[in-house]
Amino acid sequence: MSLTSTLYDESRVREYDELKEKILYLRVQYIYQAGLEFSVKDLVIKGEIIEALNEIKDRETLQRFCRYMEALVAYFKFYEGKDR
Repeated sequence: MSLTSTLYDESRVREYDELKEKILYLRVQYIYQAGLEFSVKDLVIKGEIIEALNEIKDRETLQRFCRYMEALVAYFKFYEGKDR
């Protein structure tokens, strides 16, 4: 989540083209972390995070993704990963 928060902050002051590599890195990190931790994998799959990352095309969609992740993680933590 910290990478997503940092990316959101950077998107407010930097151009989208400057952040493309970081978006790709974020995708790799979510996949990597999902392989290490079942709860992260559950979140990535149920939240369709990889699909959402693939939809990022500009600053607006990047910031929408970051807000989505913030809400998704909060929701997931509230329910402790249980299906709701």
